[in-house]
Amino acid sequence: MFERILLPLDGSTLGEAILPRIAHILRREDSELLLLRIAQLEKAAVGRHVSPPALPDPVMDAHAYLAKIEDRFAAQGARVRSIVDVGSPAARILDIARREDVTLIAMATHGHTGLARSVFGSVSERVLRASSVPLLLLRSFQEGGSPAPSEPLTFDRVLVPIADFHLRILEYVREFAIHFGSKVTLVHVSEPGEDRWAQDQARAELRLVQTDLESAGIPTDLRERRGDPAVEILESARDERAGLIAMTTCGLAGSTRWAAGSVTEKVLRSATVPMLVVRNQ
Repeated sequence: MFERILLPLDGSTLGEAILPRIAHILRREDSELLLLRIAQLEKAAVGRHVSPPALPDPVMDAHAYLAKIEDRFAAQGARVRSIVDVGSPAARILDIARREDVTLIAMATHGHTGLARSVFGSVSERVLRASSVPLLLLRSFQEGGSPAPSEPLTFDRVLVPIADFHLRILEYVREFAIHFGSKVTLVHVSEPGEDRWAQDQARAELRLVQTDLESAGIPTDLRERRGDPAVEILESARDERAGLIAMTTCGLAGSTRWAAGSVTEKVLRSATVPMLVVRNQ
């Protein structure tokens, strides 16, 4: 997962805030960091006509901006290169991720509560809906609106909700946990009305996943909760002091919305910790 990391930057200090927080990922000897800046070309209206875009300035500014960050990481021994592109940010991020065969996209969200409010419907969300690449999302703000601390994240506790189609997330959870020495908490939320057979199946599945993770030397706890899945997952994250929530999403490439009422969508809107999201194929 850490082999080739795409890091889209929007030129803001908030966007850059994730750099020190995941520095220990970006500086791995076996990782390549791709810095991406999408230049925005503006057209000035002249009467009924539109003047040609001023190509040099935004593109050159983007190159100069990324060069400074690239030099900083290169001086620290990181394998890093920069990419400047032009167009719709979300579409270009997705296209470049495919073209460069990236294994992880790391992005900052600027909303005060995950993807809610100002970021809902933004570049981050559009990438989330369609990306086939795992996405690591980090909030720029803490609760209350203050900037997030710049200390590196430890990810010492990872919360993994177990539900339909969860299996694709497990290989990434395993790699994360091994790299960071994480303890993994597997949680299944029983909804009201769920029959005993379904609960027994969920417990059996939890034990199988636990065995798989512990065979890799990853300490694992099991939790069962009852109620609204999104609410219980968020409360579990707080109770377990999770440093990361790892979930799948049912978003489909090209769709204009996620599935209505998606549990992952609800958690994303209110999560106060970073999230690793993998889209089901």
